[in-house]
Amino acid sequence: MKYKLISVLIACVAWLLVSTSQTSAQANPSKCVSLISKRLETVGTADFDFNKARQIIKEFDFGKASEFVNDAGKKAAFQRIFTSMSEFIDLAPNDISGKGMKGYTRFSGCIIRANGSDFVDHLRDAFTRNSGFKGKEFDDVMKQLGDDTRFALDAPNRTFTSNRSGLVYEPMNFNEGHRISHIIKGHIENDWSVSQGKSLFEIPDEVFDVIDDGWLSAQKFQPDPVGNPNRWEVDLHPRIIGTSNETKLRIIVDQQTKVITTAFPIP
Repeated sequence: MKYKLISVLIACVAWLLVSTSQTSAQANPSKCVSLISKRLETVGTADFDFNKARQIIKEFDFGKASEFVNDAGKKAAFQRIFTSMSEFIDLAPNDISGKGMKGYTRFSGCIIRANGSDFVDHLRDAFTRNSGFKGKEFDDVMKQLGDDTRFALDAPNRTFTSNRSGLVYEPMNFNEGHRISHIIKGHIENDWSVSQGKSLFEIPDEVFDVIDDGWLSAQKFQPDPVGNPNRWEVDLHPRIIGTSNETKLRIIVDQQTKVITTAFPIP
């Protein structure tokens, strides 16, 4: 089965090479095949299925294979998903698991657009600290996004809904990506968030659990229900959730739709 899946990927990339000019390629497809094949050798096929990955990609309005022949943007977007995956494996070859690859493929459909623009650099920067890529943290978060029991995916609308709390994470405007990557980049410890003086979560792979716990807490309240009805706060003491020993959490979320804007620790 493992070699059959590798063959599927090779055939997929070969098709892309035939139908896509070299100038439009955003990375080296042969490198993608090599790196992902090596990862399959390590993790096996139980956690990752390239056929399923292709179906996930198709669900994100990238269309049928025949449509790629006349749409350079769709070809670039499809290729970018696989080549960017190889970039992350290259950055942290010992940390990226099969389940993490599955989660990244699932999430990348929300941040890679049909015109070829993407937020791969944005996501990579979110896990970079002191010029080093934090592969384990990236993998831990991606595994959550790939877990159907943790997050329900609405592919046409590109939303992830927490199965615990019902909070909905959706795409932002074209220049900003997705609420999930927005929260990750802004409120876990990385070069950008530190330079901006942002409040930071203590344990990156628990960010979404902390947000769920805060929203589900009977103690959450609205400090300004008239002026800002979407702002909620809760003290999770004695649990420390922030890098400066914060125990309080602020969540900006619409109570009716449960669509979340952001969340972060506060003093």
